[in-house]
Amino acid sequence: MDPKALRVEALKLVKDWSVWMVPVQTALIAFIGVGAAAGMRILANAANWTVAYFAVSIFCAAWLLSAIPYTVVRLGESLDIYHMNLSSAPILCRVPLWLMATLQHVFFATGIRSCICGICR
Repeated sequence: MDPKALRVEALKLVKDWSVWMVPVQTALIAFIGVGAAAGMRILANAANWTVAYFAVSIFCAAWLLSAIPYTVVRLGESLDIYHMNLSSAPILCRVPLWLMATLQHVFFATGIRSCICGICR
C-alpha cells in the first residue's frame, strides 16, 4: 500500500476515534444535568469539574477534527502524521497532532474519573 494512503487511513482512524468520544461525553454531561435537575445526589463540585474536563476534551476533539483537512493537504511534508502541526496560524502552528490527541484523551479520562467519583460518593 502507498505510504500516503497509509497516512490518510491513520488520519481516518484518528477522526473516527475522536468522533466516537464526543457523543459519549455529551451523553454524560446530559446525564449529570438530568440527574442534578431530578435531585440525584451528585456532588456539585464534582459535576462542575466533570463538565469542565469534558468541555476541554470536546474542544480538543473539535480542533483535531478541524485540522484533518489541513493535515491531509500537507501529507507530502512528513512521514509522521503525529508530529505534523495542526494549524498555520503563528502561535497555533506549534501544536502537533500527538499533543492535541493526548490532551483530548487525558481530559476524557479525567472527566470519566470525576464523574464516577461524583456519583459514587
